[in-house]
Amino acid sequence: MDGSLDGGWAVQAQITNSGVLNLAGEVTLPKIENPLNGTGTVLLSSILDLEGETLDVNDSFGELVLDGGFSVNTIRGGITNGTLNITGSGNVNAIVAVYSGYLENVTVEGEMRLTNPGTWLHIDNGLTLNGTIRLQGAGGALAFVGDETINGSGSIIFDTTEGNRTDLLTFKEAGTVTIGSGITLEGGRATFGRNTGFPMSLVNQGTIRANVADESIIIEVANGSFDNQGTLEELNGGTIVLP
Repeated sequence: MDGSLDGGWAVQAQITNSGVLNLAGEVTLPKIENPLNGTGTVLLSSILDLEGETLDVNDSFGELVLDGGFSVNTIRGGITNGTLNITGSGNVNAIVAVYSGYLENVTVEGEMRLTNPGTWLHIDNGLTLNGTIRLQGAGGALAFVGDETINGSGSIIFDTTEGNRTDLLTFKEAGTVTIGSGITLEGGRATFGRNTGFPMSLVNQGTIRANVADESIIIEVANGSFDNQGTLEELNGGTIVLP
C-alpha cells in the first residue's frame, strides 16, 4: 500500500503496509501502533506524542521514517514524551535534510539506524539512550538544541568510513552537551562540536572510543570547551584529536 492519512483521521480496521504510508495531521499512539501491520515504510510528517507510553517498532511494523521537512522553522516529523522500543527488523530513520526530524524527551531501546546521508536528527529536552543510535549515512548528525544531556546505558556509533564526516553538534542555539556516565560514543570519521554558528561545549562523563583503523574522532568544540571527566580510548588504529 502507498498512500497518505492527513487531518483528524481514525482507522477502524488494520492496514497492511508493504509500501509507503504517510501519516500527517493528528497522530496518537493508538492510531499509529494498533492498526498498522506490514514491512513497508511509515513516513511521519507530524508530531507523535507518546504521552509516557511505548511505541514498539518491530518486525511487523516495518520502518518509521521521521520527515521534518526542510525548514528549521517547521515543527514536524517528531516523537515526544515516551519510549521507542526497536526490535528485530524494525527501525526508526529520518529523511535527508538539515532538519530531518526530532526526538524530544524520548527513551530509545534497541538499535536506531540512521542510514540516509545528510540526515540531521535533532534532540531536545533530553535523551535517555539504553540501546544504540548508529549513524551510517555520510554527513549525518545528531543536532542538540541548547543545553542537553544524554543519559542511560547505551551507545552512539559513528559508522562511516567514506564521504563527509558524521557529527555531534548544537544547532539553533548554543549549548553544552553532557555525555552521561553510562554512555559510549564510538567509531570514527566523526567531529564533535563542528562550527555551525552555534558554539558547543562538551562534557564527557562516559566513554569516547576511537576504534576504527585510520579514522579519527575530532573534538573540535568551536568557540566552546571540552571537559573530560570520563574515559578516552584509542583502539585498533583509531585516533582522538583533542582541541
